[in-house]
Amino acid sequence: MANTANRPGRTVKLSVSIDRHDFDLLKKRAKRVSGGNISAALTDMIRIAREWEGREALATWLGEGRDEPSAEVMDAIRAEWQAPRPSPRKRTKAA
Repeated sequence: MANTANRPGRTVKLSVSIDRHDFDLLKKRAKRVSGGNISAALTDMIRIAREWEGREALATWLGEGRDEPSAEVMDAIRAEWQAPRPSPRKRTKAA
């Protein structure tokens, strides 16, 4: 983030150096999510990063003062999530 310049409104002009492959990926994403607008694609990725930071902060807040779950507890939770759902009961017509 070498150069920053003031711009009208809330935006800031930014100059960065990134790997050529990362830039190609950024251009590809920009075409997919914002019609090729790299600034909009970056803004979208920053929004996602903000959400991720918020999730991590929430997880930290929820976990304060608690020990991490054991491997056995996590395995039991995963098994419950992956368990097949029971098939719905068949209804019978009222007489």
